[in-house]
Order: sequence, then structure tokens, then C-alpha cells
Amino acid sequence: VMAFTVVTIAVVLALRYNPRANFEWADSLVILLTFAQSFLVIFFVHWIYHKSDLSLDAVIKFFAVGFVIAMPTAFIFEGISINMMLFVVNIAKGLLYWQFDEAYDDFVQDHYLAFWIVGELINAYLVASLVEEVCKYYAFRAMEHPDLIFLTGLENDDPDKKSVYGGVRNYTYASHNVVEAKNSRSFDENDFDISIKRSFSQDNDHNQFEEQNEVRTLRQRAAATATAMISCAVGLACAENFIYVFFFGSANASGSSGSSVAPELGMLVLRSVFPVHPLCAAMQSIGVVKKFLEDPPAGKYPGRIGVGKIVLPAVILHGTFDAAIMCISVYIESRWQNWNGENVDADGNAPEVDDGFTPYHALLVNLVAWGSIVATMFFGLIWYWIQNGHQKARLKRMEERENRENSHSQGQGRIESEHPTGSYASPESELPPE
Repeated sequence: VMAFTVVTIAVVLALRYNPRANFEWADSLVILLTFAQSFLVIFFVHWIYHKSDLSLDAVIKFFAVGFVIAMPTAFIFEGISINMMLFVVNIAKGLLYWQFDEAYDDFVQDHYLAFWIVGELINAYLVASLVEEVCKYYAFRAMEHPDLIFLTGLENDDPDKKSVYGGVRNYTYASHNVVEAKNSRSFDENDFDISIKRSFSQDNDHNQFEEQNEVRTLRQRAAATATAMISCAVGLACAENFIYVFFFGSANASGSSGSSVAPELGMLVLRSVFPVHPLCAAMQSIGVVKKFLEDPPAGKYPGRIGVGKIVLPAVILHGTFDAAIMCISVYIESRWQNWNGENVDADGNAPEVDDGFTPYHALLVNLVAWGSIVATMFFGLIWYWIQNGHQKARLKRMEERENRENSHSQGQGRIESEHPTGSYASPESELPPE
């Protein structure tokens, strides 16, 4: 907390006293509100509902991973993806123009709006959604925290001795050991109940580790996984909000010399109403829990839950959310372009219009935009609510089966301790003779 406060104050002072920054004291309030919005989401998800499932230390670290690693990585890969797509498109345009000449230009002009919409859909699903969801997932997986050690191979006392690729020894405690061991059922049932809480001491000049049993149930571990993934996603969303609020939502972005606080707050409120990143992370947690905690499904390829299956529902939701916003923006800009082409003369003079004039039905467009976004979030929440309910039921059945097996094994151990081998007498032999 102290480090966060010091860094925030240093950033605010550096921006405030930089004559080229155009940063006002009111902008510092926007910075604090941007962090407060993210902390409020974490407060509800972790502190109110899952405080006993995951430690605050883990929440802070996963938030930092999302803020510092996931967002910059996604930003870089989005730029690379956009440039690669533009490179391919420009080559295709050159070849088509060389082949069809002016007929190609006429075709593109006649169907310009359709090409524009297709480009935005590709940007929504393959660039923004896919890249950000994959970066969120791998940022979460890159963070190995003791509270979630059951997602790794670190608690397995038998490392993968065959992990040699190309003559080089690979990481022997990789997470695939957990899935393979769980699917093969060749391990002791208590292997997954060994906690990562190890007490360290230096008695007798050597290290001693004392293992303790995992006290959380399967459902609590599933909740801890979802909470950690949401914390990572909130960190990414917080960093993304800074970019949108201070670069795209401020008056400085449009070259205005007026106050930038009002548009910044408007952009922050707009991005806070629909927390799509936390919801997508919760959707990803369904696949992660199914892979690492649930029993493998029966079938030809049991337990094969890869990254694609984990992130696919989140990619669809996130892409649909972005596509709705982008398509509405395309429609608005196309209507303005058509109006300018019809009413602006060669000298750039436009006819006088009333204040608030739009060349489209503003109320209808806003209703369609908000309705599309609300419907997308609603279906995402319903999907997660149904899948989470089914998953909790499956985990509950696993817990009940594990409790029965433990009770049976404890009963067998009690009988063997009371009646050692060779001295156990049947109840009939203890009856008095007639």
C-alpha cells in the first residue's frame, strides 16, 4: 500500500509540473477513480464472497501481473497483428488492382461499407478479443502462487523424468504432470491434498519441510481459481482504462484546449458499467477448473482441455461485445460521410444546421447500441451462471465420493490397528461354548 501510494503521488506530481503534459489537479482525481473502480470490483469478488478461498497476497500479485504484464503484452501483440493484417491486405489489394484495374476500384467503392464492417469484425474477434484473452490466460498461468499450487506440478513429489526435448532437459514440474496424473489415476489419492504450506526451519544445519493437508474443498479451490483469474483480468482492465481515459477519452486527444476532466470521467463511467474483462476471466475459469480439478470426461480423448477450449467462450463474448460497439461506430461515421458528400461543396462549406443535428436517428442508434451491449453481457452472465452451477454440482459429487473413500480407509485402518494380522478373531469365535 505504501509503495502504491508513493508511486501514484510521484506520477501525479510529475505530470502536474510538466509544462507539456496539460495535466490539471482534477485529472489526479480521475487517476484515483480509475484505480478505485478496479479495487471496487476486487472488493466485491474477493473480500465479500471469497475471502476465505484466496489470500489477499495472491489477489494483489495477480492484479499486478494483469496490470504490468498482460496489458503491455496484449498492446504489443495487437499492434503486431494489425500490421501483419494490413500487410496482407495491401498485398491483396495490389494484386487485385493489377489484375482487374479500374473494375476493382469500382467494386470496392460500391461495397465500401461491407468491407469496412468485415474489417471491424476481424479487428473485434481476431485482434482485440483473441489477443487480450490469450494474454490474460498466459499471464495468469505464468504466476505460480502457493495458494494455487494445485494448478502446477510443484506439489508432485514425482517429477517428470522424461521431460527431455531435443537433448535438453525441460522443466520437470510442468502443469501437464497434474493433468496426466489425474487422468491416469496412477497416483495416490492424497497427492492432491498436500498443501503448499510448508514450514521452513534450519534445525541441525539442514532444511526441514513439514507438509500439511489442504483444508479447502474442491469447490473452494475452484472459487480461488476464478478469483485469481478475475484479479488478473481486473489488472489488465485497469491499465486499459488508463489508455482509453487519458488518450482516447480526454480533450487532449482531439486537440482541444479546454478541460479534459469531463470527457475522461465520461469514458471511465462508460467502461465501468460493463466489466467485460472480469466476466471473460470468470468464463475462462470454468475450463481451467475442469482441466485441473474435475474428473476426466469419458471418451476417446479424455481430459484434453487445451488453451483453445478454455478461452473460446471468453473470446466469443469479448469479440461480440467489441463488434457491437465497432459496428455502431461504423454506421455513425458512414452516415456522416454520406451527409458530408451530399451537402458540403467543393470549398468545404456546409449548410447551417441546428445544434445537436445528426444525419441519423440518434435515439434509435443509442437504443440499438445499448441493447446490443446489454444483451451480450446478459447472455455471458447466464452462460457463466449455468456452467458454474453444473461445475459446482460435479465438484460436490467428487467431494462426497472422496469423503466416503476417506471414511472407509480410516475405518479399515482402525480395524487393522485394533486387530493386528494373525490375531483377528471372527465374532463367532468369541461366543461362549454351548
